[in-house]
Parts: sequence; C-alpha cells; structure tokens
Amino acid sequence: PISRSPSQNPTPSPIEMKLPIESFEPTNPPFESVIITNNPTSPNDEEMLVTNPQTASPTNGHTTRSTIFPTDEILDIPAPSWDLIAKIGTILTASKSAMTRRVLLSRDIVSGDESPTELYQYDGFIGAIGVYSKGDMGSKHFYLGAGDLNVAINYGLVNIALFLSQATIQSVANDVCDEISWEKDVFGRYPISNACGQGRFSGLADAAYEDTNQCEEDEASMACSVDPDMTAIALTNPQWAGAPPPLECYPNYNGEGTGAWDSLLSCTKDGCNFYDGQVRGSIDPSTVPSSNSFGRKDVEGCCWWGRGAFPRGSAGTCAIGKLNYYLGKRAHDDGRLSARYDVDFCDDPSSICRGPSSDPNVNAEIRWLMGIQFWVEKVQGYTQDGWSYIDQLHNFVDKGLVDTGFFDNVSRIVTRQCHDESKCGKPFSLAERRDVFDKIIDIFAKAQTGKLDIEETLAPIQQEQLLTSPPAEKPSNNPTSHPSDRPIFEPPLTTVVETDAPITASPTTKNPTSSPSYTPSSYPSSVELSG
Repeated sequence: PISRSPSQNPTPSPIEMKLPIESFEPTNPPFESVIITNNPTSPNDEEMLVTNPQTASPTNGHTTRSTIFPTDEILDIPAPSWDLIAKIGTILTASKSAMTRRVLLSRDIVSGDESPTELYQYDGFIGAIGVYSKGDMGSKHFYLGAGDLNVAINYGLVNIALFLSQATIQSVANDVCDEISWEKDVFGRYPISNACGQGRFSGLADAAYEDTNQCEEDEASMACSVDPDMTAIALTNPQWAGAPPPLECYPNYNGEGTGAWDSLLSCTKDGCNFYDGQVRGSIDPSTVPSSNSFGRKDVEGCCWWGRGAFPRGSAGTCAIGKLNYYLGKRAHDDGRLSARYDVDFCDDPSSICRGPSSDPNVNAEIRWLMGIQFWVEKVQGYTQDGWSYIDQLHNFVDKGLVDTGFFDNVSRIVTRQCHDESKCGKPFSLAERRDVFDKIIDIFAKAQTGKLDIEETLAPIQQEQLLTSPPAEKPSNNPTSHPSDRPIFEPPLTTVVETDAPITASPTTKNPTSSPSYTPSSYPSSVELSG
C-alpha cells in the first residue's frame, strides 16, 4: 500500500488539474518505449471473447464501442512536468535489470522455459514513454500523475505498472506483435477474411479495419489510405494444434474471395506448410467465399489488423496513421520536429512488427508506442456509467492498492473494452495479470527507496545473444527505403531517487504468489533521463 493517507493530501479531480505544459526542447533529452498483444497456446482463452453471430447481436447484452467510449466525455490529462519526468524516469531506469530478469520474459510453449523478450525490450519501453512525455505523439499524454510531486509519482508508477502487467500477458509472454485470427463463424471455422476485421458480435469492434477511419474528426487527416494492391502477412499466429494461419492481405485477383479455416481438417495434402509447426487444419474449399462478421469475403486492402503490445486494440487505419503522422514519413514530409523514424508505416504497416531497424531497441520502441497509444485512448481515457479510470486509479493508489476490484475492472477494459462484470463477464488470465502487477510494484517500490537487491541492479542478461537477424525486406511490391542504422540509447542511469511517499512492496492479493539520444541529423533527440 501507499504510505500516505488519502485524507492527508486531497487531490483534485483529474479534470480540474491544469499543470503548465513544458517546452520540451531537445536540449536535455527525456526517457524512452512499450506495447501489447495476445497469442494463446490454446483456443480456450480466445473463445471466451467470441459471440456466435447466429445467437446474439450487438444489442443483446453486449456493450458496443459507441457506448463504451462516449465522445462527449474527454478527460484532460496534463502534460507531465520536467521534475516528474526526471524522477519517474530515474526510478524506471533503476528498475531495468529487475524488469528484464523478472517481468519482460517470453515463454517457450514446448519447454515452458522463460527468457528475456526479443520483441519488447525494456529500453524500448522507456523510449516510448519519453516520446509521449514530451508531446511528440500530440496532445494526448500518458498519465504520469498530477498535483504534489511526491503524490503524483505514485499515480504515475502505478499507471505504468498496470500498463506493463497487462501488456506482459497480452503480448510479451509469447513474444507476439500481430493480431491473430480468433473470431469463428457459426460453423466454428475461422474466416480468412478476419484480416478485414473481427469482434463485431462481441462488441470489440464496430467497423471493419480497412474501410473506416476510426479517428476523431480533428484527427481524420492522419489516417492511412487503403491501397487495394498492398500485400502483407502477419508474423504472429496461434500455436495450438489446428490453429488458423497468420492474417494476410492481397488483391482479389480472381474475384472468388477467400474461404474459412477448419481446424479439424488434415493438412497432409497441402504439406502442412501454412506456418511453421502446423500439424493439422486447412482451408475448406467448400467454404469459398466465406465472410467475416463484417460481411467481407476477401482480403483486398485488409492490411490494417492490430499490431504492437495490444494488437487487438490497435487495428485500423487511424492508429497506424497517427504513428506515421507524428513520428514516421508523414512527419518528415510535413517538416514536424517530432519526426523520428525513416519509414512510411502507412505504406509498410508490417514494419511495426518486423522492425525497420537493425537496432532491436528502436524496433521495440515502435511496438511499445502502438501499445501506449491503445492505453492512452482506450484505457486511460475510459469513462462509462460514472466509472472513470483516472478517478478510480487515484482511489486505488490512495487506499494502498488493496482494491482488487479495480484491477479486475482494468483487465476487463483491456480484454473486453468494458469494466462492468455484469455486462462483459470475467477477463481471461486474471490471476497471471495480478501476479505480474505485484512483481512490478515490488520492483518499483524497491527502486524508489534504493532497496533493490544487488543482483537486481547488475547489468541485465545480454540480449544481443537472443536477438533475431536484421529485418527482412517488406513483403510487398513497393518496399520503402531501408532506414539507416542509428544507435539511440546510452547506458542507463543508476541513480535512485527517494521520495517522501514510496510505494511499498505489498501485493494486491493475499498470497502474492537511455541513451546517446536518438539524434538523426535532421530532427531532435529524445529527452534524457536525469535526476
């Protein structure tokens, strides 16, 4: 629990808080990156989120996105002050080794062995947080706290811990980045056209990915344009026997459309070569054409499935378009100082998961940024039926992190886009999410007070030994130019900042189980962490 009584330092409503926006000049760089997905080893978890289109409709007890995210309630998240950025950044940096060794681990589905993630490195997470902190992704900020500095730090650290605990289960634990095919038709098969959109009948999406902007009116111009000739294939697919293949898009040359994947069919006739490790399952020829829940029967122009730390919540032309607008080629073309990556994410959305750079930290930062974008807009900004994430976060921290109901509600928002159990049921993998959250709080609390064990402050495992080879060429006919390789991180700071109100290591359950800065010649560096 937090060592501060909520009555000692009353905090105003987050809507009333107005901190001055700092200049964010690139003189003393901030800190860096993060993201989220789900790649189940069995279909059971995913099936919990699927509603049969023949037995239910969006109005039959399911909450649709239009009611989950009302446009008339916009929370004002203040820009963090430099002091707040520096103090939280120093704590995050001191936590690097422990986070790498204890939290950001991927699991081998065969042996069960864990090793540091190859897609979501911690330096990349810190980088992405820095990008949001200095306003390079627009006026929507990741919440690092507000009000009295020593109180604000705890709000910010707990928000980060919630984000990382959810991301770890959604994507890091299986080292996945692309959205997977998870929605079944009435016959229990997976339409290949799921690449065009999933979740209509379970309330997880209200429009097909490729044909709806999904941006707010003032951001509509940021969305990517749909190219019917684009081709792409996901790097991620489920790992259970008979699982459907990776999502894919390509032109509908013959006009026949696509079929549906039957997990029970034999794959020997096709050579079991839809993906590595395939043991059964194939496209049933009799199902051509087969439609997804949005009525699409082909995959032309459907290259906009979700990617990053929370792929299911990051789909559509808007999310990828905003990344390109603020940090990619669009930023270069428009002359914005925030331009950071020499890549056109709209022309090559697969570069998010494939990685446009030979530096794994740069690639991780991009994946984390997609996840943070999801968190800022769909979790941190969530307000429904009088329940506000920011208000509930303050209450959770003020009362010592003992309200497990809050954590459950956050897990529901992430997995079902709804906080109310009576409307959307239970989130999957809840115990695992709580366990990871407890670990992160323990690490942050010890880093905050300088009590991390010696072995947890040593240099983390050398991840270079685990990295994959440089990125492959773009799987389309019009590849973008390969970005030059640039180092963007310096050795992390080791100074620990002590505050007057540290988080304690108490769990939420009864039995708890940077950088030479990124400085391309034509645009500014990221912000450096300093005490």
